[in-house]
Amino acid sequence: MLPTRPQLTGWNPGTLAGGGESIETAGTSVESAVGSVYTACENLPSLSGWSGESHDAGTEAFRRAGISSASLASFAASVGSALSEGAHTLATARSGLLTKADAVDASKLWVTDAWVVLIDPIELSQEEADRLVAEANSQQGEVNQLLLAVDAADDAIAEAIQSAAGRHGWTNPAANTFVPVPGFVPPTDQVPNPGTLLGIQQQLMVRAEDMAMTVRATEKFEDDQGRHKVLYMQDGTRQVITEWNPYRGSMPTMKLSETTVKHYGRGGETISTSYSYEDLSGTKRFSTTWADGTTAYAEEWEDGYKSGRVTTPDGRTGDIPSDSPFFTHPVATTIGGALSGVDKYVADGHSIPRVSAAAVDNIGVGAKYGGPALAIGVGIYDVVVAEDKCVASISAALGVAGGVAGGVAGGGFTSAGGPLAVGGAAVGSMAGSWIFGSIGTKVGEAVCPSPAS
Repeated sequence: MLPTRPQLTGWNPGTLAGGGESIETAGTSVESAVGSVYTACENLPSLSGWSGESHDAGTEAFRRAGISSASLASFAASVGSALSEGAHTLATARSGLLTKADAVDASKLWVTDAWVVLIDPIELSQEEADRLVAEANSQQGEVNQLLLAVDAADDAIAEAIQSAAGRHGWTNPAANTFVPVPGFVPPTDQVPNPGTLLGIQQQLMVRAEDMAMTVRATEKFEDDQGRHKVLYMQDGTRQVITEWNPYRGSMPTMKLSETTVKHYGRGGETISTSYSYEDLSGTKRFSTTWADGTTAYAEEWEDGYKSGRVTTPDGRTGDIPSDSPFFTHPVATTIGGALSGVDKYVADGHSIPRVSAAAVDNIGVGAKYGGPALAIGVGIYDVVVAEDKCVASISAALGVAGGVAGGVAGGGFTSAGGPLAVGGAAVGSMAGSWIFGSIGTKVGEAVCPSPAS
């Protein structure tokens, strides 16, 4: 079994060695006790204590008991020895892995509860971040080898004990049944298994998503267009939040709280654009456009009536009903602890999301930021495809990776669109900013299904 880092830290293989010795001692004690009774019974005639047919029958009974107790002692010795020897191997493997993780933590990298090597949330140049990615990959390889050694040692103990017991006639009651037998079913892995391709993909995804959300540097500036804040992420992407000046042109724009958040890829390509404002009549509007051209719109009029729709690049349109839970539960909470850049709903819980510059005022180096396009896309997908919730959200970095926010941010998704559960946390096979740009495709498929479907 592959344990989490906290669970491995709490293990004490030394107690297993003591348990093995106790098993051997117990077997020897039984054999010795039965042997003593047999010897005493056999000597009774010479002591004029007991003789005759009944004595002979009793002696024979204790002789047979002695044979059984010798078999029990041999059984206990084999099992105890297997447990003691395995405990030493497991202790060595455990110590090696924990020591390595502590050494990585002492650098500009750290090891999560799921044994994924991530970059520290600190101020970095892009060149240093790129160097640390290479270092993280190298360290991940070493951590993986040590983690698999722990898994092998753990499995070896179980196999050695069962093999030792089998030599004495024991059979596994779960061997020929499809019904799980408590105590004889191997526990499931609690973290991604780096011995499989899927496990490696999951580790890479966790790091890519974490880097896509971790701010390595910030920049603020102001011009005649408005106030701007740029968040530079560890993976080379950036999110630009602009609070527009309503008097930036020859005439006022007639728009209040006009704000955009543009998410750019490492090469400068646009991953998403989110936009919101309120006009002088009190009508609030927002829109989000993703990389594939899918766009989500929503409006709320002064009287509180709301409407929403999604359009796809090929012209399909789908409505988000005004009574949809999308409008009545906080989008800002949909992606867990990752800051969304979306204002919380008003006190009565009935308002459309609004892109907010104020939401990122206090975001600095090391903070986590997913952005409004992520939050809004997840919010739509969450309520439209209830049986596969949050498929398009951050799939692992806040869950499997060890809890920046202490909980799973979403359900993850694979190329087939379904979640993959590992150790109680959901993970998928997509990664980093690519998943952010792909949310539009998933939203379009959910809200605007093609005629063929």
